Amino acid sequence: MSRGTIPGAGGTQRLARVIGLGRALDMLLSAERIDAPEALRIGLITRVTPVASLLTDAQSSPNSSPVMRRLP
Repeated sequence: MSRGTIPGAGGTQRLARVIGLGRALDMLLSAERIDAPEALRIGLITRVTPVASLLTDAQSSPNSSPVMRRLP
């Protein structure tokens, strides 16, 4: 069941910039869920981590992220 809501705070514009207009329209209008491998394939996310190593990867991720290194 889908709620019929759209992303707020510019989410629709950002989505189109990240994954392309056609794919963004398809996602927004169809309301179909996608799994992690598909999100990775289309560029919506940058990595998929197995559940077994999730905590370890999350704790080490800020140290290796160029974005996190810039934050005070």
